[in-house]
Amino acid sequence: MHMISEAIQNSLQEISLEIAFIENGSEETSLTLNNGLEQLIKSLDEAKASKSIKVARDMQNEVQHTNQKNKPVNSDMLSNFYLQLEKKIYEELNTEQSSKTSIKPVHEEIESIEKDEEDEIFVLKIEDSDDIDLLTEFCTEGRDLLAEIEQGILVLEENPNHKETLNVIFRAFHTFKGGAGFLGLGNIKDLAHIMESLLDKCRQGELTINHALINSILSGSDKLQQLIANIESSLKRKDNSITFKTKTIQLIEKVSNLLEGIDVDDPERHPEPAQIEEEGPLKEEETSVTKIPDLDVITVTTEQDQEPLVAPKHQEKQQLEEPKARELKSFVKIKTEKLDELIDLVGELVIAKSMVEEHPSVANMNSGDFSLQLRQLSRISTELQRTAMSLRMVPIRNTFRKMNRLVRDLSSTQNKQVQLVLKGEETELDRNIVEALVDPLIHMLRNSIDHGLELAEERESAGKESCGTITLEACHQGGGILIKVEDDGRGIDSEKVLSKARENGIVTDDFNGGQTDALELIFVPGFSTAQSVTDISGRGVGMDVVRENIAKLRGRLSIKSTVGKGTTFCIYLPLTLAIIDGLLIGVGKQRFIMPTLSIKESFKPIPGILTTVKGKKLLANLRGKLIPIIKLSEKLGIQGGIEKTEDGIVLIINSSGQEKGLLVDRLINKQEVVIKAVGDTLKQQPLYSGAAILGDGRAALILDPDQLGKPELKLKSDPYQAKPFN
Repeated sequence: MHMISEAIQNSLQEISLEIAFIENGSEETSLTLNNGLEQLIKSLDEAKASKSIKVARDMQNEVQHTNQKNKPVNSDMLSNFYLQLEKKIYEELNTEQSSKTSIKPVHEEIESIEKDEEDEIFVLKIEDSDDIDLLTEFCTEGRDLLAEIEQGILVLEENPNHKETLNVIFRAFHTFKGGAGFLGLGNIKDLAHIMESLLDKCRQGELTINHALINSILSGSDKLQQLIANIESSLKRKDNSITFKTKTIQLIEKVSNLLEGIDVDDPERHPEPAQIEEEGPLKEEETSVTKIPDLDVITVTTEQDQEPLVAPKHQEKQQLEEPKARELKSFVKIKTEKLDELIDLVGELVIAKSMVEEHPSVANMNSGDFSLQLRQLSRISTELQRTAMSLRMVPIRNTFRKMNRLVRDLSSTQNKQVQLVLKGEETELDRNIVEALVDPLIHMLRNSIDHGLELAEERESAGKESCGTITLEACHQGGGILIKVEDDGRGIDSEKVLSKARENGIVTDDFNGGQTDALELIFVPGFSTAQSVTDISGRGVGMDVVRENIAKLRGRLSIKSTVGKGTTFCIYLPLTLAIIDGLLIGVGKQRFIMPTLSIKESFKPIPGILTTVKGKKLLANLRGKLIPIIKLSEKLGIQGGIEKTEDGIVLIINSSGQEKGLLVDRLINKQEVVIKAVGDTLKQQPLYSGAAILGDGRAALILDPDQLGKPELKLKSDPYQAKPFN
């Protein structure tokens, strides 16, 4: 009789995790799903499980076929494939149950129950706009509650005796259950009630908090997330009803019975939890008043000032114990569409203000009163802009905390001890940037755990703590935000990176770049191979995609690494995507905007500072460092520019993590610009990331610094011959 090997179990868990990310809207995770399937197929081949291999191959082919068409992977299709695959593996290998537990963990039973039950249908009718508003409000608040629940569960796993955390999670499930019951969402309410009852048994001391119990609560939370996603999908499609599978009810009943049989006292599987010297005081429950007029939902909520329901697990124990002063504030929830409309109007106001200030008739006026009123108008406009932009700013806290679950699950799969430290959670960014950061952070953290951090034995032999540390930090830097992902793992050997790049033909044998240049090669498309995953910590897998995603946010990504000490990725981002600080530059008769976030310095080239290599390549010798110079007029195909390089200005910019010099004719001024989408013709030109209307009413194209540094990209004609806007 065969047993399912640990390798097969780990591969299944990893594949399940990838599918969960895709279900939550991640687009990048499908890139690594194929690798997980390939590893599973190898393990199944060793176990001679031919029938299971066929199902895995079918699933792999479907993923590859979808990727080739550049379409998003269908999460429902993946879930069905996974259920078939798991069932076939259990049937074929006829696994044995461990004698250490009386039954399967509940999170495994949930999956088996769902597969066995009849798939009946329950339909909830949506009668009018009030129903839509209420359901939308429930989904928004429900996701917030489940995020806090998940964070609390992870803290509880570290401190099982901390009753305040247990009470907070219990109250969150209770609030969630009440909202579902009010809307008639019976299956959601009942599942939340089961989780609430389970936690109540823990509060009463009838159940011991251990790994199996934590997994069960997380599985219940995941199921509630899926049910909320079901509602959101129906609302997005503007359906007049929402369809649920009634087998969830049978699942709830069976899980309720299973909870009575969990083996919670096995000392080998569940070591003695760490003790908390003193329990913190209970926080008061938040109160809400909801008013629903004709079509809008306005919720005025009395709550604590954005204080997290539970503290992160790395927080010092005394911080868990100390009560904080309560500061009550009122909030009005506004639909994001209306907020976006406000931002657009503020952008138009900024443009109109610039047009007034730069109008010739205004410039010729000598009236002191008029100038005073104009300055007053400018001040009010600036304050209005700042206030409006702040409404779109949200703390990065929720995005950071989503990574706790990822680190927990992946470290368990990899059998590694990993601590995630979060810093700067209250740092605020544009809402759209925060949402788009999830995929890049997932990818970088996965690489750190999979390939950067060592196993406990390897770390101890190297004189390190057995538990690896990943630090996720956000802070303000200059006019933007710096996000760092740092681990204390084995680091990246730049010599091995360079050797692999030469082997793959990415660089020539005479490449003489330094360590920084060598590390930058991991961002080159096509660098990664299966062998590189083993030799150089797997950092190259999809890192070109990560950098591309960061570039879409008008940010940049750099890397630092020391062998034996660890690796740090630095992400530099603007505060907002709507309005940026830009430097207006001139080339020939045309004007362009360079984002100031990408500019390091500028200088007037003096004789001897610029040199030509092989009669063609122009370099600047800046403080002993040679920097390639890009002539913007040649790059953009513009005639009528300066003839002598000494007559221009050199901007040192960051282009894809490397310093490049940009030779321009003149610097005009620095100003805030409202980003506009470009027309269809210019969308085909990767050198531009957008456009803006200047104070004189003319358009100016915004340059993309990362694309400017690519030698293969060059235009043959003046870009302003195209239509800038649609």
